[in-house]
Amino acid sequence: MREQFRNDVMEMLGMRLGERYSTAPRDVKGGSGPVRHGIRIHRKGDAEATVVCLEEAILHCIAEGRPPEELPEAILQTYLQEEASRDIARGLYSPGQLEGMVRIEAVNYRANSAGLAGRPHRRFLDLAAAYYLDMEEATGIRYAIARVTGRVAGSWGTTEEELYRLGMERLLAEDGCQAMEATGVVRELMEEGPDGMKEAFEEAVRKAGKKAEVYVITSPGQRFGAAGLLNTAFLQEMAEEKGCSLVIYPSSVHEVIAVPYRDEDGLMDTEDVQEINETLVPRSEWLSNSVYLYDMSHKRLTIFKEGRPLKW
Repeated sequence: MREQFRNDVMEMLGMRLGERYSTAPRDVKGGSGPVRHGIRIHRKGDAEATVVCLEEAILHCIAEGRPPEELPEAILQTYLQEEASRDIARGLYSPGQLEGMVRIEAVNYRANSAGLAGRPHRRFLDLAAAYYLDMEEATGIRYAIARVTGRVAGSWGTTEEELYRLGMERLLAEDGCQAMEATGVVRELMEEGPDGMKEAFEEAVRKAGKKAEVYVITSPGQRFGAAGLLNTAFLQEMAEEKGCSLVIYPSSVHEVIAVPYRDEDGLMDTEDVQEINETLVPRSEWLSNSVYLYDMSHKRLTIFKEGRPLKW
């Protein structure tokens, strides 16, 4: 492995970590096996450092469909997983701290079934609710998260039911979800989208009248905001305000797009959603090819049109 490549990765990682952390190359020789090229990450004040294997991080990126520029983020995620598991096992977090850090992440179940096998989760529709810890305040790293694996849950001594309860508490909080009017944003995306997509969108805008109703539902930090699909109280309030049910498109794991459902004219089909996923959304952020419906009368979310399984 070229040393300059590792140095470049460490430089990008250092920009993400900030001044509280330092990085250095660290090679590990495994007996008669090949040399493992690692990056040593040390947080100031800690007695121990964590070494992340660069080759393993690259393979992880490939498996998740992450582009090469996201390698530092994959390394950071691995580091945070190790740190969280170790710190929980050492009792460095109080139960109250951990409870306040639990968040829900909505992912596609089929596409992530292998990884979900090692994580507490529960299925809903063609998706799954998994869990992560919001580590930003604890680490000082912006958007820092640690996914709750079986190892983390075991160290903490918690169950999936408890994780779901804690995650939903945050999701159902007054500021747990937000909806932003997004006609301009969506129109810009349509300009870059597949043939015919912009025309279908403009037809929907025309039917909506002067005020086109297109909304992005996400989290306050716009991170893993698709979990808002589980907040039926928020969806019900939004539907009642519009006076009708909502058709919901799976934009990415970070947000979904909702439009009032008054008739089917101008609505995108699952083929449109799939094409947008494959041309505009990073593969690691795909949520689904299906279209969902929040039924205002029955107060529930269903699959309105089932799309093809995601292609990994």
